[in-house]
Amino acid sequence: MSNPDTYQYRPLISADEIRLLLLQPGAPGSDIHCSVIHTTLQECHDNIYEKYTALSYVWGDASQKRVIFIDKRPSQITINLATALDDLRHQHITLRLWADAICIDQSNIPERNHQVGLMRDIYSSAQHTIIHLGDSNDDCDHVMNAALQGLLSPRLREFLALQILSRPWFTRVWVYQELVLSKDPWIQCGRKRIRWDILHKAIVGQEDEKNQSEKTSDTHTISGEVALIKQFSDMNAARKGQPQVPTLFSVMLNRRGFRATDLRDLVYGHLAVARLPSNINSPPCPVVDYRKSVVDVFTEATTYMLKKAQDYEALLHTEICNPSCRLKGLPSWVPDCR
Repeated sequence: MSNPDTYQYRPLISADEIRLLLLQPGAPGSDIHCSVIHTTLQECHDNIYEKYTALSYVWGDASQKRVIFIDKRPSQITINLATALDDLRHQHITLRLWADAICIDQSNIPERNHQVGLMRDIYSSAQHTIIHLGDSNDDCDHVMNAALQGLLSPRLREFLALQILSRPWFTRVWVYQELVLSKDPWIQCGRKRIRWDILHKAIVGQEDEKNQSEKTSDTHTISGEVALIKQFSDMNAARKGQPQVPTLFSVMLNRRGFRATDLRDLVYGHLAVARLPSNINSPPCPVVDYRKSVVDVFTEATTYMLKKAQDYEALLHTEICNPSCRLKGLPSWVPDCR
């Protein structure tokens, strides 16, 4: 039974209905107060006065909680989300924000299924996306300040890799589509933020992105710093739509090894950015459904790939180095997507 003293969700009714968080002004470190409103993606699209910002972050340890107040009622959220809200709020201005852990009733599986299916529209409709990487430090602030002034020196590129590009956000599954779908992403550490595009330009300068990628991929032994910068540039290329919209197989293969708290998200976290045909002659695309097991989700995704002739390559990735580590119950013809 739910606690009547804590915040209670009202159901979402219409097909494109979402919740937005109104993050109230406050001093850093003080109690976090906000309210939740219901709106629709269509209303947000047509509203020229009040836009919203989408938040991209790492959930972190679910056992580490902090209490905030939603509509004056206490609610527990992860420390990482609370830190992001604390860093984002203004001392005088209310912020309209979409944050998944609050704006989706995570205990309501049918709602969660439907809202995850709206991710493409939620992130592409947001005026900005804030990628919150966690706390800041002097080196991190120094790199961001330097990037705003122009091209980074080799020493500052090293600081960038160590202090920013090595953060857990860059290892997670969901963030890829959150970045690719965003029209104006910003990177934020602590209360310091910089536009993604400005930071990328400060790294590669006027170099052609394709040449930059080829240069790093031709290196036989790629240093940690170079590998992190290459990954950053590859993500930027995907955001710019280069070279083309990927198939579900290609995007999952390229992102294999990235992390997700829920293994089903290794599939669901890529649906919004993959080229999924919708004509009646195409095989049915995977649909988000958290009632299904991980094995069922992997199997359904592979079945979809195999019914598309260009994706038979999936069969070449059924083997893993240590068969004993293979997901229990997974059919032999289905790749372990982990």
